[in-house]
Amino acid sequence: MRVALGLAFASLPLGLAAQTVKVDFDHDVDFSRYKAYSWSVTQEPASNPANHLRLTRAIERELVEKGLQKDAAGEPSVRVRYYSKIDKKLRASGYQEEDTAHPNNLRTRVDLSRIKQGTLIVELSDGESSDVVWRGVATDVAPRPDLVAEAIDAWTKKIFLQFPPPPPPPKP
Repeated sequence: MRVALGLAFASLPLGLAAQTVKVDFDHDVDFSRYKAYSWSVTQEPASNPANHLRLTRAIERELVEKGLQKDAAGEPSVRVRYYSKIDKKLRASGYQEEDTAHPNNLRTRVDLSRIKQGTLIVELSDGESSDVVWRGVATDVAPRPDLVAEAIDAWTKKIFLQFPPPPPPPKP
């Protein structure tokens, strides 16, 4: 997947309310066993080096806050990978209004606008099996360039609100 981040993610502060964040995880995994992380060797950095640095720092900050430490021994229990991209989208909004000359005649209007939509995906893979065990995805309208750093921090924080997931139920 070609990572393109020229970029930004959420228009702040209004963009934070509109953000879509989805998290999925392996419900059979006990996430409490994950103590050390490292970056996936297949990580493809964002095309903008400053944004790659912002993303890795924000993700690492959230992982440390969640109790994981960066692996120094070369045996991480979990590997981290992110994907980021900006897509051009067409946004439509419709509404109806009465024709003043003919009150029984409703008109439907559709306004179209072009937007840039940012997506950030963070995946955590098991260090032994390499299976993806947790995935968070955030999408929203891309912010102005002067708000990129704040957007990256906000999106990353919002993705990791749902990590770690609850422990699996005990097996009978």
